[in-house]
Amino acid sequence: MKKIIVIIGGQRCGTTALQRAFSGTGQVEDFSEIFHTEEGEITRESNYFYWLNNVENIDKKSNQGLCRYDYMENLAIRYLNYLSDFTDKDYFLIDIKHEAWPALSPSWFSVFRMPLFMNVLDTLGSRFIHMRRRNIFAQYISILYARKIGKWHYDKNDISTNESKISITVNPYEANLFIDSVDKNVKLFDEFLSRCRNHTSLNYEATYSGGDLTKSARKKLMSILDKDLVSALNLTLRKTPYLISEVVENPEELLEFFYSSDFYYQIYASLKL
Repeated sequence: MKKIIVIIGGQRCGTTALQRAFSGTGQVEDFSEIFHTEEGEITRESNYFYWLNNVENIDKKSNQGLCRYDYMENLAIRYLNYLSDFTDKDYFLIDIKHEAWPALSPSWFSVFRMPLFMNVLDTLGSRFIHMRRRNIFAQYISILYARKIGKWHYDKNDISTNESKISITVNPYEANLFIDSVDKNVKLFDEFLSRCRNHTSLNYEATYSGGDLTKSARKKLMSILDKDLVSALNLTLRKTPYLISEVVENPEELLEFFYSSDFYYQIYASLKL
């Protein structure tokens, strides 16, 4: 089995930039989001659901085992061996979003228990990197902005700006639900990962600066990964070129809504009125 790097996080918290930095070293095979279900992703041979239906042929067998812990544990190991055989590189990397972990758990499994797949990965000595943003409101606006313009990532040599002057009216109730759920997910996964042998966490705001990884981020990564591998990391993506204060149409409504909330400072810091 090759060495495994697992990146955990939500949308728009820097996971893709880190993936590509690892891939660019030539030492890491990037399998990206293995539980992705969108068209174009689910047909990749490394995708879990592709493997499940076309290699494991689970749809042609009894699926009663999907309710059993031991069966799903063995299924997870077989899948990881399958990925390991795909590459001759020293490492392979998988990206698993917070909400995707139940895909490889028994159907009855509680979301408040450490995911079965995480336990298997930890047993195999995997290195876990938990990505998050301190400002979850900024994360939410980044998602809305990317959806509206239809562009999720910017290469370093992409000189695009918010020239189209896109504007967004933010529903405060939906924003609050998003911030609250992400905040709870991050705390829950911090607790899960505290039981794993090799793990670290990175804040988006303290990880990327000036088109490179910060010294503090590299130091954290070196606590669980080879120094030479971390030293070879170079970013190929840059931050989305826009200011939240320029795209949000209803800042006063948001500030009033969140005034007595624990999340108020995130909105205030983002809008900078």
